[in-house]
Amino acid sequence: MVAIVVLGIALSVALQTAGSTLDRAERARRELAMARFAETLLERAGVDLLLGATRMEGQEGTFFWRLYREREDPSEVARRSGGPVLWRIVAEVEDRAHGRSFALSTLRFEASR
Repeated sequence: MVAIVVLGIALSVALQTAGSTLDRAERARRELAMARFAETLLERAGVDLLLGATRMEGQEGTFFWRLYREREDPSEVARRSGGPVLWRIVAEVEDRAHGRSFALSTLRFEASR
């Protein structure tokens, strides 16, 4: 009888460990998918996204996303200098179904117009 109780406890611990490992693997897979999607958004910024706009948002599958840009140096001197403009571009991806979010940003120069 004691052996059965010990065996039951050992199986319970083994199943809990396996379950938590699978949960962590699934969470890592979702975070990697969000990171890849955010990277894709940054690559598309200025190509087919954020053309003439400073903010966009949308939904792709279970991901809600925001893409925006803002001047890195918003001072009047930078605006009047006529030189290139430095933009910070941010891609935020949220998986609301699983309560996770991810953000990437980059800097990009643009010739002034």
